[in-house]
Amino acid sequence: MAKTKFNMSAEEYFAERQAGKSIAQIAKEQDVSEATIYNYMNKWAEVDKVSGSVEDSPKMLREKDTAPATELKQLEKAVQEIERLTAEVERWKGQTTEAVALAGKAADEFMTKMELSRARADGAVAAREAAERDLVQMVEENDRLRDEINRMITERDELMAENDRLENQMVASRVEPQLADKPNEVQLLDRSIADLTRARWILNRLTASGE
Repeated sequence: MAKTKFNMSAEEYFAERQAGKSIAQIAKEQDVSEATIYNYMNKWAEVDKVSGSVEDSPKMLREKDTAPATELKQLEKAVQEIERLTAEVERWKGQTTEAVALAGKAADEFMTKMELSRARADGAVAAREAAERDLVQMVEENDRLRDEINRMITERDELMAENDRLENQMVASRVEPQLADKPNEVQLLDRSIADLTRARWILNRLTASGE
């Protein structure tokens, strides 16, 4: 595998080229690829741009004088390819930055939706718990009302039984001989009538209340 470290300086390289060596020969001797040499040539050209015109630099003149036309074309293509790849890398950097920003925005939106969903879920749980408490209270109230209704029904049955007893007692009192010298029986009848009247009044009240 060719190494990527090129140890020749620009002067040494152009001296080898002036001696008649091709780029392929120099690359083989330095154990590097030809693309690596083109990269270094591009760097040297950039340095020459700082000090003066590339076309007027001695290095490029020496290269033009010694390099065949085909090699010059390869060099130009290599430089163009390097420039293209550099532009492509910059473009990809821009797209990567934009993608990272979009991913961050999407993550923020997702977290916001998650928080909203969690809040809604908590609200739903709280509403369900409140409904369950209300249901328990309704069941307890229903049981209390049922007990109260049963108690009132029992009380009504007892009053009806008492009413029947008083009516029977009144009928029995009417068929017995009434003696003027026995006021206690008359008083007993009056009390029975009064009790009967009270029992009927209570029964009417219960009936009017819907029982």
